[in-house]
Amino acid sequence: MINRRQFFSSLGLKTLDWARQALVQLLSQEDLWLRPPGALPEEAFLLACTRCGQCVNACPRGCLSQLGPEAGTAVGTPILAFIAGKACNLCGQCAASCQNGALASNQVGKTLIARLDAERCLAWQGAMCRVCYESCPKLGKALILTDFQYPTVIQEECDGCGCCQLACIQSDPAIAIRRREDGQQ
Repeated sequence: MINRRQFFSSLGLKTLDWARQALVQLLSQEDLWLRPPGALPEEAFLLACTRCGQCVNACPRGCLSQLGPEAGTAVGTPILAFIAGKACNLCGQCAASCQNGALASNQVGKTLIARLDAERCLAWQGAMCRVCYESCPKLGKALILTDFQYPTVIQEECDGCGCCQLACIQSDPAIAIRRREDGQQ
């Protein structure tokens, strides 16, 4: 027969295991959500974010929104959604409004980057397309044309503003903003 102490100890361990499994499942979905500029790595972000919505309210371009109930335990956390076709201008107001450090002001412009899928890019497939290149605010620095035709992201220069993603004429953009991998600058 199990005593009271063993019961509650077992219950606590099962609860911790459930919470760990939920966090692992949530983190496996992190590519689904693009966090605002300056966001901590996903696990730390989820722990630090209070879901207050101040960053969403502070965004002058309306690029941020909060996740709904379908996000499970990430409900209420902010995502960069390029709402109404507006790219992020990396003003840092979202990070400045964050009172708990989930968004770091000194990391704005360092946490996001454009990723190009050459297999879906029209220019890389031989068509004359320069739309993403011409939309880049850092024209010729963050996004260049190799051989005068092929868009190529320069990782050290790209700040992940999203202009290229919004400009891409593919229905599912061939260039998209993603979180930089840890340690990548």
